[in-house]
Amino acid sequence: MTNAKPAPKPDHEAILATADAQAQSPFFSLLPAELRQLIYIETWRDPAGDGTLRQHITRRRPIESGNDTNSSRSSGLAHAACITDPAALDLRYFKFQRADPGSLEKAAWLQRLKTDWSLHWACEEALIDRTAVARELSARDARKQKHATPFLPVLTTCKRMYLEALPSLYQNTTFIFNDTAEAAEFLAMYTPSPSSPSSSPITLRSIEMYMRASNLLTELYYPYAEMAAPGVDSSEGPSPIYVGAGAGRLSMANNPWARACESLARQPDLRSLYVWFDTRDLRAWWKRVSETNLFARLREVHVKDRRRFILALPTLPEHTAAEWMPFGLPPHHFLVGDELEGAPFVVVRGERPNNWRVHMGDRFGDMFLRA
Repeated sequence: MTNAKPAPKPDHEAILATADAQAQSPFFSLLPAELRQLIYIETWRDPAGDGTLRQHITRRRPIESGNDTNSSRSSGLAHAACITDPAALDLRYFKFQRADPGSLEKAAWLQRLKTDWSLHWACEEALIDRTAVARELSARDARKQKHATPFLPVLTTCKRMYLEALPSLYQNTTFIFNDTAEAAEFLAMYTPSPSSPSSSPITLRSIEMYMRASNLLTELYYPYAEMAAPGVDSSEGPSPIYVGAGAGRLSMANNPWARACESLARQPDLRSLYVWFDTRDLRAWWKRVSETNLFARLREVHVKDRRRFILALPTLPEHTAAEWMPFGLPPHHFLVGDELEGAPFVVVRGERPNNWRVHMGDRFGDMFLRA
């Protein structure tokens, strides 16, 4: 977690007040606004990908700090291109199982199983590689590399083009998050004020979240009171807890995930939202994660087409309720059956890596990786 304040947004009113009309420019004087918008959209497209602009929002990695994540924590947010095929199968556990014991390949797949970038491990490795290359370049060359993006030339041409093109950039980009705190920080910057819903010229339309939840986050939503005394209301979760000096109290109502959900609920024009969850916990998902508590605030989020609001969750055991309850949470804590009634999202389930087997196999050998 971090207490760093969000970076200030550009003052659009001040830029607008000082922007030149560029009447001498054929681009602005001859082309209609509709055609200029089409040109901007074509500019944002990634020719190496599927024709869309997909960007990770992540904590900045300063050149001087290398891969030291602690020093980069206070360095603000940055963007990095997504190179992962969102439709690809997750083969990390499969390849980890089949790699030779003690090999570099085994170690590499172990790291890919443990990273919080989860399915987007290749994007993280590409970002680390770019950071290492930039560290070896001169300051001048590093600045050139930093600005080698498909959109900065447009945004830095002139103030009028900046004001005209920036909304198009945000509307046509899929923003991808792998960390709840980073998601909460970024979304807060582009969320309309409740008192002035149309105050921001920027609207977000496409968002993806790939969250490998910490034990701390899932425990905030665990129904302790109910599990200790069945029938007791546990909708507020455990008592708030303090985390570090001056960090305040964490609770179901006050944590980065809750703040990210609040910002999502206030987005006025969401067209696509994909939320993928796993956990770092060595215990099974169905033993510790109350889905109805953890994802309750997603019911307040509105996506124009429900079929494009996907909540991707781990598979649940194929047992009857009577067999299941002694070993895990009661069935009403999971988004199945009646608990999905009225939900604005579609739940899809899939296999996740077995954290316990990965943990034990890492320490005691491949005998623990066998089914």
